[in-house]
Amino acid sequence: KAIGKQADHMERQTGILKKSVAAAEANAEAAKANAEAANRGIEIMIGKERARIRVEVADLELDEPVGEFSLQQVKYKVFSYGVVAAFISNSTALVEISDSEEPPHSTVNPPASLPAVLYPNIEGVDKHALLLTALRKEDIDGIHEGKSFIHLRGSIKYGDVFASERETRFKYVWKSSG
Repeated sequence: KAIGKQADHMERQTGILKKSVAAAEANAEAAKANAEAANRGIEIMIGKERARIRVEVADLELDEPVGEFSLQQVKYKVFSYGVVAAFISNSTALVEISDSEEPPHSTVNPPASLPAVLYPNIEGVDKHALLLTALRKEDIDGIHEGKSFIHLRGSIKYGDVFASERETRFKYVWKSSG
């Protein structure tokens, strides 16, 4: 009789223990869901607050050659926007001329000197990149006739207070519109 009572008692305790384990598992799942929701909230906040960089180009102004050749430059502006500053780790800008609207494949990536820190502002930082080859009058005429194209491409690597490394790449082509 005593052994039977003890077995019944143990069976009830096993049932209580199973319910406790199920409740602990449910609590763990709820804690995991809460942690995932908190992480999504942090990601949303970072997405809204993080540094962002944008590059805008000016109209192409070609100087007529003095003598046989001329060096040309492309003007552009770099904007930092968002709430926090962007910490620049590397930047490049390359200007090339080609007979195709598709940019030439080049391994040259000349540095574009930017300040170490870009603070958010609406004025932007004025920059320019030089065309690596001097243009002749016939090259400039080819651009005006739509036979040649000027390409600007580059990248800016940066971080912010959220410690994520980011990169903004840009690629522009100028072609004559008549």
